Amino acid sequence: MAECSKCRLSIEENDVMVQCISCQVKKHAKCAKLSLEDANAKRWRCRDCRKKRLADATPSTILYEQKEEEIERMATKDEKSIARQKVQSLDYDKLKVQCYEGHLKLKSLERRMKALNDKHDDVLNKNKKLEKELSSYKVKVEDLEQKIRRNGVEVWGIQVSKHDDLMDIIERLWEAMDIQMSKHQLDRVWKVKKSEEEFLVGTLLGRMEMSVPKTVICMDFVTNHDKEEFMSAWRSIEQSGGVRLGQLGIAGDGYIKIENYLTPYKQKLFQKALEYANNFHYPRVGVKDGEIYLLKDLEVGPMIFIKTLKDFEKLLDIDKTKNA
Repeated sequence: MAECSKCRLSIEENDVMVQCISCQVKKHAKCAKLSLEDANAKRWRCRDCRKKRLADATPSTILYEQKEEEIERMATKDEKSIARQKVQSLDYDKLKVQCYEGHLKLKSLERRMKALNDKHDDVLNKNKKLEKELSSYKVKVEDLEQKIRRNGVEVWGIQVSKHDDLMDIIERLWEAMDIQMSKHQLDRVWKVKKSEEEFLVGTLLGRMEMSVPKTVICMDFVTNHDKEEFMSAWRSIEQSGGVRLGQLGIAGDGYIKIENYLTPYKQKLFQKALEYANNFHYPRVGVKDGEIYLLKDLEVGPMIFIKTLKDFEKLLDIDKTKNA
């Protein structure tokens, strides 16, 4: 037996009751404050469902349901049939209302979409600007770091322990190179253990075996003039055979390699420059004041400096045009 949701009493068989067409709740007609005539109308909604319907419904659906409720209140089937025929004639008006509502919704969505697109374009433009600024700052920081290293060189191939006197090793190297230099020409000497990536690039640049020690000796000259003087002497010795470990009194039969003290990014550029020079027949790749350069002609030059990977793209266009 059903229970009235208002008074919580049972709804007897002879009681006049109504049932919500939305949530199916049941009430005594008198609890719903309905007359007998209204209670007999089959389309009734409770107060909560009416509120919800008014909040969610469109004008067209409200109009249609109002007509249906009016038809249900009619006494005879003939009256209902005639009324429904009249309602059907209103279907066209209902469609027009729905179409109008659809256009309003479409316009609203188009405005929202345009606003979102404008925001998206604004974010993209800001992102491009930030990327450009970031790229510019990376180049500046890279240049500053390389300037710090411009007077430095790296000595590869020597197994160094924590007890070794690095200055003593450097002085023996100078003696083997037969070059007159003093420790007063050095600002500092230290050792650095290379990361896997730096080690791989370094061995490729120096054309060294992968078995060389990963720890290198770095020395920073007081002036760039002293550094260039040392590197000039080293290049001459390297062309005539280089320096073996035994010449320094160090066990082993390997050779020593000396390279400019480049940042990891500059090392990658140098490696790329070597590959480019080989492909387009540049006779020399070098480093001057921490900057990498290519030389097309040993006698007349000029030096073509490489600061970023994009410089290779510009140079490639020039070389392709010349070779065409």
